Amino acid sequence: MWFAQIQNGEAHLTLRRYRDTWTPQNGEKTHTRYLVFDRSGRFPLQIRLPAAFVRSEAMGDFARQCIAALGGEVQRLEGAFSLPAGQDARSPRAFFQQVAVRLRVKDTFRRILAFPGMPVEQVEVSMLQEPALVAALRACEQSRTPEEVSAEMGQLLDARALSELLAWPQRYAPEVLQTGYILTPVEQRKLVAVKDLKVYAADPLLTALQPTLPALTSGPERPVLPPQCTEQQLLAARKRALSTTSLSTAFGQAALPSPEWAQTIHQFLRPPPALRIHRWRLLQLMTLAACQSCNLPGGLEDAPLLDLQRLALLTHDVTNLFAEDGSEDIRAHTEAVRQQWRDLLQGRSTPLPLAQLPKRGEEAAPARQGQGRR
Repeated sequence: MWFAQIQNGEAHLTLRRYRDTWTPQNGEKTHTRYLVFDRSGRFPLQIRLPAAFVRSEAMGDFARQCIAALGGEVQRLEGAFSLPAGQDARSPRAFFQQVAVRLRVKDTFRRILAFPGMPVEQVEVSMLQEPALVAALRACEQSRTPEEVSAEMGQLLDARALSELLAWPQRYAPEVLQTGYILTPVEQRKLVAVKDLKVYAADPLLTALQPTLPALTSGPERPVLPPQCTEQQLLAARKRALSTTSLSTAFGQAALPSPEWAQTIHQFLRPPPALRIHRWRLLQLMTLAACQSCNLPGGLEDAPLLDLQRLALLTHDVTNLFAEDGSEDIRAHTEAVRQQWRDLLQGRSTPLPLAQLPKRGEEAAPARQGQGRR
């Protein structure tokens, strides 16, 4: 699970864990904190910094050092692989999504995305024409297993790498939401990604997933333009009566779907039964997403609509997956996150303490063979 997120420009670094070491030196112990970041949940970037850099007042400097470290890795790999140093290639986000490599991992060869700190000896390199995530989502427009997605992408990435790239939390990732795809795990390890931009054109904030809308608030007169759509698509949705009214928010005038289309959106985004086994982790992810939006300095400055869409989808899925046997604590906690969503639309928010997370009160679904409880 994620403990904190740092956003700055093109970089999106996620703090996965940290560890402290005390090394004897001149009769005293020197304290060093190692911070491990990851971008896709698989290959970490470890940065060694003195503990002083982790103070909250120094987080801006710390983030800049992390971004500089990623930029240095891009330059190192470009030089080692003799890649053209184009403007896009120097963006860490673009580079590590479009450079695929074949290298030995232990006793076997893997086809994976390039990652910070990777070795450069005996490595085959391929450039993808588009980000790997976008290509994988497009390959999932028909229900496919990771092995079938790998074949569709020309075996540039192996099935294990694609299983990690398309893991169930990606359904809520801002990078996936921005593409307009809804990623859904189905039975027998299959995945399907459906793209219907009319959903976002008629309902940019995914209000159809919320039982209660916020009170009207004064805000800009401009329409809320979701990152998935153009102004022409918003106008087309209004002409087709998919959206009929608007809601005044702190971010502008947000289109609201017609009752009929709202019901369609609600059913279209309904979580699949395959997510039930992950529902307690999903509850944690919902809480962390709310804390990221409400607790961190800057709040929703970088991608406000994606964060609002993410919260709407998370609360919707948690509500559905705990509908039959969820405790009153879970319902109250989910409603608190919904209230955060409404407050954010009104331009205000209240910090949500992580200590309020409900305790697990039931047995998990049977673990698959070879897997234990964490």
